[in-house]
Amino acid sequence: MPAVTVHTCAHNQPEGSVEIEGWKASVICMLPWLKTAPCCAAVTALKVSDAAATVEGEFLIISCGWSLPGAGVALVHDRAHEPCQGTGMRARTAFGVARLGLTATGLVALIGYFQYTLGVSTFAIANFFSYFTVQSAIVSILVFMSAAVVALRRPTDPAWLDMLRAMVTTYILVSGVVYGIIVWQSSSANYSIEVPWSSQFLHFVIPVFALIDWVVDPYKARLPWKYLGWAIVFPVFWLVFTLIRGPIVGWYPYFFLDARQVNGPGETVLYCLIIVMIITGIAALLTGITRLKRMPRHLLPPWRNSA
Repeated sequence: MPAVTVHTCAHNQPEGSVEIEGWKASVICMLPWLKTAPCCAAVTALKVSDAAATVEGEFLIISCGWSLPGAGVALVHDRAHEPCQGTGMRARTAFGVARLGLTATGLVALIGYFQYTLGVSTFAIANFFSYFTVQSAIVSILVFMSAAVVALRRPTDPAWLDMLRAMVTTYILVSGVVYGIIVWQSSSANYSIEVPWSSQFLHFVIPVFALIDWVVDPYKARLPWKYLGWAIVFPVFWLVFTLIRGPIVGWYPYFFLDARQVNGPGETVLYCLIIVMIITGIAALLTGITRLKRMPRHLLPPWRNSA
């Protein structure tokens, strides 16, 4: 049985144990309650458990048939898992439709970018799939499609999906930032890089809308800070693969990975460290957003317990 939070009339509910309908409950803390009501001057957080496990969460009042010593209380249920109705369901549908649009846009942009590379006679098609942008775009299309289906069928996103969304959003944002820096540096170095419409969508348009979706979505789970370690796994594997493959095929997807195009291996390492910092910073930002108090699920336990 999940933990419960009760609204109580007591300002100082004593800590201790109490039974609610046969369930063992312990008062673990007192939280200020800012809502105006003739009764209920505070919120008492209770931890209710059975022989299996205890799960904490954020809950909503459903009835007022129980009591604690010295205070009237109301037992509550898990608000995060209640069915969506009315405006809530319409909002979830809107998120689902928007993510379907994001998925379709990403697919069209990826196909357009592939067709663009076919027009470059010196470009090997196999190299197309070695770009971090392309790999992260393919994964993001799959994740956004899954998120769209879930939004159309469930009142909240499962935590594992939110973790994947955060990761792919981080990757496509990093792709946009790095690509923007490369384009900016090319203009200052007296040479230009052609940026077709498909590249603009993959590097700039889609990442911006994915970020907006993440920021405004109130149905995502609260992610743990240690998620940041997972966010760096794929980029590290991609980097190792690219540095091994580069000398074999004589080609690198980005100039700074080729020690011949920069001032030696030291500068390549410096660029890689900067990118790792950017990835970690963006992932930390996305994780922090899920823990803001304005998010309805911000009081829920980390993703592994709130799915």
